[in-house]
Amino acid sequence: MTQNQARSIDEDAEPSGPQDLRRETWQYILKRTAREFGFDDLPDAAASLTYYGVLSIFPALIAVVAGFVVFGDGDSSIASVLGILKEAFPDTDLGEIEDALGQLANSSGWFAFAFGVVLTIWTVSRYVGAFSRAMNRIYEVDEGRGFTILKPEQLLISLVFTLLLAVMGAMIVLSGSVADAVGQALGIGEPWLGVWEIVKWPVLVLLAIVVIGLLYYSTPNVHQRRFRWLSMGALMALTTLVVSSALFFIWVLSFSNYGRVYGSLAGALIFLVWLWIVNLALLFGAEFDSEVERGRQLQSGIAAEETLRMPPRTTALAEKRAARAEGDVAEGRAIRYGSAPRAPKRVDPRD
Repeated sequence: MTQNQARSIDEDAEPSGPQDLRRETWQYILKRTAREFGFDDLPDAAASLTYYGVLSIFPALIAVVAGFVVFGDGDSSIASVLGILKEAFPDTDLGEIEDALGQLANSSGWFAFAFGVVLTIWTVSRYVGAFSRAMNRIYEVDEGRGFTILKPEQLLISLVFTLLLAVMGAMIVLSGSVADAVGQALGIGEPWLGVWEIVKWPVLVLLAIVVIGLLYYSTPNVHQRRFRWLSMGALMALTTLVVSSALFFIWVLSFSNYGRVYGSLAGALIFLVWLWIVNLALLFGAEFDSEVERGRQLQSGIAAEETLRMPPRTTALAEKRAARAEGDVAEGRAIRYGSAPRAPKRVDPRD
């Protein structure tokens, strides 16, 4: 939708809130969300997001391990990390990990740390870019932001996104035997560890809400009415994620044969499938958000049954692409007609 089309929307017809939506509107929203989720090829988009998510894990691991070397006490920090890992995973052979940590401790820690951080933010920006393209498809809008605007935005979002995920990852890892091992290393007793096990879950939920709100608001090329920490779509995404993750792990533990079929690769495969489920939930929540907005507009009398009436942030890139496409069509037509335009060749339908 162009900016001129956006201006044609009746600004006095303000969409109603979700609490004011009628029963038939909610039925329409749910039905259309399920249908558009497939029409927009969002399962394929979730697979693309999974690829970029996995791609960012390896530089992140380099940055984390190098951070122990740079900000810790070199060999003693590596020894502490190995001690925690051995206590947390007593039956696991950590020989290869120990060799890798030793090599990193003897190398240039600052270079490895800087390289890991920069590469992590760059690969996460590829994830954000793929999420942005999926969001534009969901909101039925073309990308209008050029590289000089879009890439700095994506890098800034990626920086915040990476920091939040790092905090969430650390909180998830510090559970059970790992938390006990860290507590022993830091001299923290049992009462505080018990408090930590209780407090971390609501904090994780709050951080997840911030991450989802950031992605939903900042990635699409649309002007949204306001930033919402917990939109209807974010609530749907969290609910879908919790339920689908629980069902998936119950199935893995009770009915699947991943370990027998894939052997040592079973853990990696289970993680990949779960990461795909996470991205499916995020995109399903975004689709639900867009359809809730459509329902608000329709109930308010705005003609949004075919296209959502949300103005784009900018149309500069979309207009340039449209002009180039028109030029390509004109050039192709000239080739088809020859040097001088002439009537198109009649084709016998029997041929």
